[in-house]
Amino acid sequence: MRFVDHPLVGHVREALSRRRAHPSLDHGVPKVLSVDGDHLLLARVSTQEVALTCVWRAGSHQVTAFGQVVRCDTNQTTFLRGTFDVAALEHQWRTGAKTVSVSFSGPVGTRLVGSGAELGDWAPAKGQALPVTLELPEGGVFEFKLVRGEAGKFEWAGGENQVLFVQAGQGPVSLSWP
Repeated sequence: MRFVDHPLVGHVREALSRRRAHPSLDHGVPKVLSVDGDHLLLARVSTQEVALTCVWRAGSHQVTAFGQVVRCDTNQTTFLRGTFDVAALEHQWRTGAKTVSVSFSGPVGTRLVGSGAELGDWAPAKGQALPVTLELPEGGVFEFKLVRGEAGKFEWAGGENQVLFVQAGQGPVSLSWP
C-alpha cells in the first residue's frame, strides 16, 4: 500500500520515527498494568526503557509504575529510563505459564463466552457453564458476555462486553443477566 497523498502519511512517518528512537516501542515486551471501564495502563518494557501508555476516559492521573511516580494525561505515552529485568515479563507474555484461579458465578443455565480459548473463543457452544473456576494467565485481559439457551438458539446478554484483567489475588467474579 502506498501512502503518497494519504492524509495519514505524516502520522505514519512520525510513529515510525518514534519507534526507531525508542527501544521499548521497537522490541519491548507488552504488559497490561491495569484496566477497567475507565482506563487502560499499558507498558512495553525493554532492558533500558519502559514506554508507559495511559488511556483514560478523561482527566489526568498519577500512577506508580516500575518504582516511578508518573503523571498520566489522557492518551499519553511516557518513557521511563533505567535498567529493567524483562526475562520474567517476556516468559509470562509468551507462555502464560503463571496462572490465577478465577471463580465465576451467575444465573443457572448461562454460559460464559469470550475472548481466548479458556472462554470458548466467542463460540457459545464452547463457552463455560456457570458456575465454573478457570485457570487464567496472570496479566491476561479477556472480554466476555453471558449467553443462555442451547445449540443453535443462543441468546446473548445485552449491553457492552465485560472486561476482566486477571491479577494475582483475583477474587471471585459474580455475574448477572442484564
